[in-house]
Amino acid sequence: MGLDDLNGKPVFLVAHDNAYVTAESEMWHHLWHNRYISTKEYNHLEPNMWECFELRKYKDKWTLRLTNPGFTYWSAEPSGVVVANSDSANDWEMWDIDVVENRDDRGYVVTLKSHHGKYLCAEAGGAIVANRNTAGTWERFTLYEFHFQAPGFRS
Repeated sequence: MGLDDLNGKPVFLVAHDNAYVTAESEMWHHLWHNRYISTKEYNHLEPNMWECFELRKYKDKWTLRLTNPGFTYWSAEPSGVVVANSDSANDWEMWDIDVVENRDDRGYVVTLKSHHGKYLCAEAGGAIVANRNTAGTWERFTLYEFHFQAPGFRS
């Protein structure tokens, strides 16, 4: 299985500090990493709907958009601010996604580079920005396919 197999599917991302990437509606859909994976979740990750995004490929670029009401795309502004507030996928909503490590059924370690040539970063304090020139530990995310399960049911 490769990253192309996730085209059009819901995914979620986990930052280097084991926190889910989320789009905060109270914060104008700024991206954050502020809900940490609990010990009980390590064998069964349980992201919320606002932590799930649709991954879609356009030629050689990728987009991510919210799967909950609004369906807005991630957008990287020239300042490095990243928000999920765009109704359409234009240049600022396009991302280069490079797979650093394929963990098979345990997701993909990836880097995301914005249209402006800057890497997505999970900063200390919870902010998600796209303002890094190189990709180190803080610029790596684990991308997983999201498998919806009705409450109370586990596989």
